[in-house]
Amino acid sequence: MGTRGVVDDFISGSGYALKGIRVFYRTSVLWKYALMPMLCVIAINGICSFLLFRVFLPVWQAALRDYFLSRGWETLAEYIGTGLWWVTLLFYIFIVNVCLGIMYEVVGALFFERMVRYYEYWQYGHARNPGLGFRREFVNIIDSIVYSSCTLLLYVPFFLISFFLPFLSLVLQAFFIGYRYAVSYCGESGFNRGWSLRGLQANFAGHRGLLYGFGVVSFILLLLPFFSLFFIPGFVIGGTMMVNEERQ
Repeated sequence: MGTRGVVDDFISGSGYALKGIRVFYRTSVLWKYALMPMLCVIAINGICSFLLFRVFLPVWQAALRDYFLSRGWETLAEYIGTGLWWVTLLFYIFIVNVCLGIMYEVVGALFFERMVRYYEYWQYGHARNPGLGFRREFVNIIDSIVYSSCTLLLYVPFFLISFFLPFLSLVLQAFFIGYRYAVSYCGESGFNRGWSLRGLQANFAGHRGLLYGFGVVSFILLLLPFFSLFFIPGFVIGGTMMVNEERQ
């Protein structure tokens, strides 16, 4: 890697995120690894949407309408149902945009593990089975779930900051949460080398710009509502490429 600077690392990391998406969609044999977790998450989202908008929301609308009518506020009661529907929709889009990608990562953990191992075997000549053993595999899965859950919790303080400093909050999220995204997407390749997520970060010491560049691009693209399902498999491949080509 030579004496490449932080800015160059940042640009290179950004490139890996985009290259991963391109490679994933150009390599049809990888698609099967993303399909099942994608269908599971879509099904869960569909059930939640049905329950919220077809079961619970009509009850809430009726209760609020009756409340305002009982106090003689007929005009307000007429519009409260529509207003509540729009508020619920916007809140739901926000929650889905935050949670959908992390849910996909958790559900897809086993599938992405197989995808990364196949890709490393096909592209870099690694063994299909790194021989980690059941205990190590289990610890890696728990490590990933805990790390993703902590990333989700990290949205809370940034959400509060956004009420007062929305632009600053977005910039901080791009770097802090984006960095965590990058670690997650590089994680499977690191696990195959016997690294923990903390060990993965240690192996990028001195070149954290790669993780920040990768993470910022990932964060920006994942801001697009509902598109995370289509980007995340590519980010996993991009993270695999970055570990193999930058940390050997």
